[in-house]
Amino acid sequence: MALTGELSLDFTTSANLNPDELMSAQEHHLKTGGGDQYFESTKKLTTIDPEALVLFRNLKLRRQYRFILYTLTEDQLKMEHTGPPDANLSDLLSVLPESECRYAIYDHDLTTSDGRKTSKLYFISWLPTNAHPSMKMQYTHTKAMIRNSFDGCYDVNGTSVEEIQRGIETNMSLGDAEEEDNSEFEDD
Repeated sequence: MALTGELSLDFTTSANLNPDELMSAQEHHLKTGGGDQYFESTKKLTTIDPEALVLFRNLKLRRQYRFILYTLTEDQLKMEHTGPPDANLSDLLSVLPESECRYAIYDHDLTTSDGRKTSKLYFISWLPTNAHPSMKMQYTHTKAMIRNSFDGCYDVNGTSVEEIQRGIETNMSLGDAEEEDNSEFEDD
């Protein structure tokens, strides 16, 4: 089957546009108030900064911090902020950026139903609703690799502060129920 006639396509590339036309051709990111926001998603996480792992071990084993906030930079996961041992959940929530994704490790102290003091570690994936979609995708795709390095934590995913608080409260109550259900001893 042969096609007859002329077919003319006019493809306009950014090289053919002047700067004013190029700006009008870009789509504004509505979640940031219409301001242009660019995020390069072609970078892939290749390593975790060794200092990030040392800080995690110090939090887990020595309780030197209450929380650690991590960010993806270039091709590494790096520590952005740490909280002192006397910090609490509201201190962690106050340092989370409003429109950027982060990972956090949080050490939550609690008292069990039988009066024992204990703590639980939480791996928090902070993906706010107004973050750039490419950033959300990058954090979602790298979570599995990062999560394997931070063992012994409960997972909490949050797009809002309320979701993180609710996730920690839910895990606290589930942990107490599991401890009671798995008991080998019966009360007389």
